[in-house]
Amino acid sequence: MLSAPHPVRLAAALGGKATQHVSAAVVSLLALSCGMALGWTSAAAAVEHGAQGFAVSSEAWSWVGSALTLGAVAGCAAVGALLGPLGPRAACLALAPVFLAGWALHTWPTAVWMLVLGRALTGFSFGATCVVVPIYTSEVGESAVRGALGSYLELNICVGVLVVYLLGAYLPLLWLNLCCLVVPAVFAALFVWLPDSPRWLLGRGRRAAGEASGEAEAEARREEARAAMSFYRGGQDVSAELAELEAALKCNAEQDEDVSLAAAFNTTASRKGLALAVGAMVLQQLSGIDAVTFYASQMFRDAGTLALSADEASLVMASAQIAAVMVSLLVVDNLGRRMVLVISSSIVCACCVAMGFYFYLNSGEAADHSLDWVPVLVSCVYVIGFALGLGPVPWLFVGEIFPDRVKGLASSVANASNWLCAFLVTMLFPTINDSLGVHVSFWAFGACCLVGALCVGLLYPETKGKTLDEIQDELSGRRGKRRRASQESDGIKQAEQDASGPGAGAGTERRRYGSFDASSKL
Repeated sequence: MLSAPHPVRLAAALGGKATQHVSAAVVSLLALSCGMALGWTSAAAAVEHGAQGFAVSSEAWSWVGSALTLGAVAGCAAVGALLGPLGPRAACLALAPVFLAGWALHTWPTAVWMLVLGRALTGFSFGATCVVVPIYTSEVGESAVRGALGSYLELNICVGVLVVYLLGAYLPLLWLNLCCLVVPAVFAALFVWLPDSPRWLLGRGRRAAGEASGEAEAEARREEARAAMSFYRGGQDVSAELAELEAALKCNAEQDEDVSLAAAFNTTASRKGLALAVGAMVLQQLSGIDAVTFYASQMFRDAGTLALSADEASLVMASAQIAAVMVSLLVVDNLGRRMVLVISSSIVCACCVAMGFYFYLNSGEAADHSLDWVPVLVSCVYVIGFALGLGPVPWLFVGEIFPDRVKGLASSVANASNWLCAFLVTMLFPTINDSLGVHVSFWAFGACCLVGALCVGLLYPETKGKTLDEIQDELSGRRGKRRRASQESDGIKQAEQDASGPGAGAGTERRRYGSFDASSKL
């Protein structure tokens, strides 16, 4: 177990919600490194021409590019198995040395295989980050801000892409790679001060209590969970809220008692959660984001009246995405995940249909280049619409939709489906363009977004403002045991207040947390 020093005074000075935002920003430095890895092949294109002292063929360079995706699939699978025994905090810290090794191979390679290995290692960390960071932020955050905390992942990926483009445009290749190398080191230096998820700590304590000589460890875990929860709530007394969480975990343990992992995956909540999470991930990729990104530079280059180079076009697109994700961060906890996804899918659908009509009507020798501004404008609206919901919300959704027993593996499956779908879209997109035309591809993306918007609006539950346990109740349809557990915890809280004397707990804010509700009766 990796114990962490808790800068409680700083947390108390910041307040609970500010501490949660800072913690989410720190853990999302991993996502910043992911974004830099995503944009590296464009920013470091000189490597293909021998800038690092050895020749790189076109075929070898394609392996350098694809190794990231292959590594990401492996990272999704590996972290799912490790998340249970390690916990979110240790799993995040374990990714830092993997990132460092990957970026070191980017910085000082002597052969192509070292570049491919470096890309695979950064891809491994990329895939694992997309699994573990949403789980961490969902478990430490209050329900009122959990959506905003989850948006930091997509925001930092977009910022990482923009940063690596800027570094590649103005710095030598060596300094570009060194800057990429610094980010995971900074993450580790900051994140080591943060405590683990209170939910995970209590869950481990409950399992230890059932083992021989495990009572001492269970009590130690409970005290560590109390300290962690107090840190994330700004240094306030969390005794009542801790009792609520313990009651919820006890109810979950009774539901899962003597149930194998395979059987746990076969529960109603697990099946629904997996189907919904995979659907959100597939919708994200079938929206055509990779296709629009691929065509963006060429469309800006063709629009000669705008006088933008390919590099400048990439910067414009990345900046638009960042601005839209910041808007999503502000509205996702007000409008709700489902509404944001429907709005985002509708905008992207309209843009794909418009782009398809442009390519259908404006191709061949009769092309009217005075209309080249149309795809430029549409592509900017597209990335804004995508970043509002389709970009951040699926990652957030995966972090809050699964039961504790299967959360790690189920999140891995959902994220692996995202990477597999991205691979298939990338492979099939050029083939469809050559055989049927670019307009068919964009119309297909638009149709997928239309179907996706309808499915989200009709089938997906709204998780805004709900605790993680309330979400599981809605998916599984169980209420009775949760209500009895809540009543039992009420007795615990009343006993604590009576023992503390009159006025105990006065002034303590009653809040809804990411894993439980301190005041509602379920």
